[in-house]
Amino acid sequence: LGSKTFGENRVQEAMKKIPAIQVPDIEWHMIGHLQRNKAKIAVRLFSVIQSLDSIALAKELDKRLKDNRIKVMIEVNTSGEESKYGLKPDRDEVLRFIEAVMEYKTLQIVGMMTLGPYPPEEKRSRKAFALLRNLRDFVSERLGLKMPVLSMGMTEDYHWAVLEGATMVRLGRALFGPRKD
Repeated sequence: LGSKTFGENRVQEAMKKIPAIQVPDIEWHMIGHLQRNKAKIAVRLFSVIQSLDSIALAKELDKRLKDNRIKVMIEVNTSGEESKYGLKPDRDEVLRFIEAVMEYKTLQIVGMMTLGPYPPEEKRSRKAFALLRNLRDFVSERLGLKMPVLSMGMTEDYHWAVLEGATMVRLGRALFGPRKD
């Protein structure tokens, strides 16, 4: 129906879905937590890794990419929930992390990603999304790095994310219904 960007949370599911969908010009994004042992497969399947949150993963992706490049987003845990992955939303820590990732020429940083708090609530959600936008703006200014993508917001909270500057939202349940795990 014209959609060209799709995300997947799990490498194992992507291994089945991506080859089965024979539509040209689709861009696949890894949006779930990526373990280092899945990096070799992920760089073959995805155009974008939205969940880069450790130097160990950056190093592994770089090793697997060799002379190729992949777009990445830096995941930041702006909700502070222990159940979520991502860097702590500390300006200096995020700045140092991005400086380190910039050393890997195979990784093209295009933006940042976060998940809002659960359950969604306007005040808390908007605060988490605004925090990511402010971190992105701070890092961009300090490093002269353009990061146009702010991937934040899902089916339940995307409208608040858009109000706080999201340029990409994840609407899986709105489009496909709940997961059947």
